[in-house]
Parts: sequence; C-alpha cells; structure tokens
Amino acid sequence: MWSPKRHAVAAGLVLAGLLSGCGFTPLHQAAAPGARVPVEIAPIADRGGQLLRNTLRQRLARAGGPARYRLITRLNERRVNMLIRPDATSTLAKLTVTARVTLRRKRDGAALLSPRARSVASFNLGPSEYANLVAERGARRRALNAIADDIHRQVTIFLRRLATTEDGA
Repeated sequence: MWSPKRHAVAAGLVLAGLLSGCGFTPLHQAAAPGARVPVEIAPIADRGGQLLRNTLRQRLARAGGPARYRLITRLNERRVNMLIRPDATSTLAKLTVTARVTLRRKRDGAALLSPRARSVASFNLGPSEYANLVAERGARRRALNAIADDIHRQVTIFLRRLATTEDGA
C-alpha cells in the first residue's frame, strides 16, 4: 500500500521527467556564455520612471558588451481615492500604474516587442499628511517593482525565443 508521501514523491518524479523533455528552462537559471544580451534602457520621465529604469537596468542591462536592443517605456499613474467618509475625506487610495513598453533593435530601429504592464497598489490614508505621503511612496514602489518583474519576464522570454530561432535558422 502506498502512503501519501510516496504518492507525492512519485508525482514529483513524473513531473520532473515530463518537464525535462519539454524544453522547460527556469527563467533565473544561469545562462550559457553569450546567451545574455544586454538591453539599453531609455530614460523614463518623472520619479516613478527613474525608479523603474534603475530596477530594469539592474535586471536587463547587466550582461557585458554593447547593447543590441533598446527598451523604451512610457509610464502612466492614476490615483483614485476610495472609501469616502460622510465628511468627504478618504481612508483608502488606489494607485494604478501602467507601462507601455517597446523593445527595438538598435541596428535598424525595428520594433520587436510591445507589451503592456499594469499594476495596482492600494494604501491607507489617515490624518497625517506625512504618513499619507510615505504610504503613497510605498504603494508606488510596490507597483513599479511588479511592473519591472513583468517587463523583465516578458523581455527575457522574448529574447530567449529570438536567440533560439536565430540559432536554429
């Protein structure tokens, strides 16, 4: 008689065997030499843009050599006050950050990828203006980190697929 523990181990082994044959590669796996392609991150307007650009530079531009691609990003922020009290004050705000991204080949300027990324973060509002400012900054950072994760994932997957098709061609 098989115990639940043995079933879990067997299922894990079967899953590992299936994934090894499908070409699955973890996104954060160390790439082979030359497989990482540096991406130039164009300046992004406003403070939120600076934070996003710095995060993207850490994730995408760390490979050596000249950049073959340029990432152009436009940010849009929208804040909406929620949970309005009878005295017309708000206790909760929602910050929606949307990024429109274009990955261009530097050689000829061709647009290769144009994803959008969106993140929503909420924060509490109280009687202290300083606390509200700090809470809004924290929500902005959370939203921008989520957008950076999404952009990084989309660009990395696209560049891996592009490298695979160029190698196979």
